[in-house]
Amino acid sequence: VLKKMLNIFEQYHGSVVAVKQVEPDEISRYGVVKPKRIAKDVYQIMDFIEKPEPSQAPSNLAIMGRYVLMPEVFEELQSTSFGVGGELQITDGLKRLLRRQAVFGYEIEGDYYDAGTILGWIKATIALGLKHPEIGPELKDYLNHLVH
Repeated sequence: VLKKMLNIFEQYHGSVVAVKQVEPDEISRYGVVKPKRIAKDVYQIMDFIEKPEPSQAPSNLAIMGRYVLMPEVFEELQSTSFGVGGELQITDGLKRLLRRQAVFGYEIEGDYYDAGTILGWIKATIALGLKHPEIGPELKDYLNHLVH
């Protein structure tokens, strides 16, 4: 993913944010982008909205926590106040950066686990455990035992 994002960064000369389609009931857990498609899996980002209600979201493309950033975003963060949840949000800095330069989104595919939730962390741990050559088969047997 990061290699593709670096290629987009070099091609379009702007910050790149990984985005992924999420279900409507998940939208309020993420920063969401207002996208304008410019290639198959590349968007120019027109706006960022941090953790919107589903009815207020401009799309279902959520920010997935992978960034290739122009240095100017850090200047913007220095003059940004705390946002949603009393936290300094990178999306607020990126939103301010949009006034100065284009920012792009790269739509990723495949499995993604939200390790910011207990269930997401457990799912990620199990998925990685099942792929591990030493413990995968025994973990699979154990999980089958639990559900049967």
